[in-house]
Amino acid sequence: HDVEKVVKTAMRLNKLVLPEEDLLIPIKKINDYDDDEIVILETGRSGEPLKSLQKMAMGRHRFVNLHEGDLVFITTTPSHAMETKVARTRDMI
Repeated sequence: HDVEKVVKTAMRLNKLVLPEEDLLIPIKKINDYDDDEIVILETGRSGEPLKSLQKMAMGRHRFVNLHEGDLVFITTTPSHAMETKVARTRDMI
């Protein structure tokens, strides 16, 4: 929920202006939209986002499953430990 707080604060300070108010939705409402209408931002500490992404890739995430043709961007601070986790996650996808 950290990214949600950052986005809401940026919007309140007029640093982020979105074209529609309902552009950001709670993950619980994700099934109300077609797959091609969704962008998911996954954040966290020390590999937490990678664990969620692995669950999505394996069909075990509570709300999201990845499908062939989905586009995934992974960004992280470089380190040897993260390099291994990212490679493992990439292989699952």
